[in-house]
Amino acid sequence: MKLLKGACIEPMYAEIPFLDRFQAAKDDGFDYVEFWSWTDKDLDAVKAAAEKAGIGISGFNGDAEYSLVDPTHKEKYLEFLRKAMSGALGRTLTNIEFSTKQVVDSPEHKLLSALRASRLEDEEAVRALYEKIA
Repeated sequence: MKLLKGACIEPMYAEIPFLDRFQAAKDDGFDYVEFWSWTDKDLDAVKAAAEKAGIGISGFNGDAEYSLVDPTHKEKYLEFLRKAMSGALGRTLTNIEFSTKQVVDSPEHKLLSALRASRLEDEEAVRALYEKIA
């Protein structure tokens, strides 16, 4: 099995323009790149730079100014995440679709909510979540 290497090109290669970082990462032996937000990028140019360099995009961040743990941000966070992952951007970075209901009703969300409500003192919920993600 070959170990594929990836580089986060936001902090790496900061001395060169963003779109040139795809080729720099490829030249340095990386198979994939990731970057932070997609909201400040020309995604057509990103796709073209990656294809020209022959390097894959393994991921990107997409949580904007929202907090995953602040309950007052829940709906906005999920709305933003859904937009990032829905393919609604018309791009091929990802094509996973899900609804807010799928996330909110998920067993993982229920476990996380129980943990938060118990202030991490519900040992059964801690164990259940650990077993689910470990």
